[in-house]
Amino acid sequence: MQRFDNLASARPLPVYRSDNGNLYRYAIAAMNHGGEILIDFNIEYLDQAEAVAELINRQGYADGSELEKVASK
Repeated sequence: MQRFDNLASARPLPVYRSDNGNLYRYAIAAMNHGGEILIDFNIEYLDQAEAVAELINRQGYADGSELEKVASK
């Protein structure tokens, strides 16, 4: 994954299956200088998505290692 810098206001975003409308996974929505971006970490659980969003908010960037970092705690 490419690195996204200058991120703020990261939050979990539910992703739904189009065929049946059921919740499929979580992505992360965040703001940077260009507007809102979506980062798909393929997160299965809301608590993990919230932890990833909190980590991104604290560090100000996303480089793809965030889910690994929060899962190891």
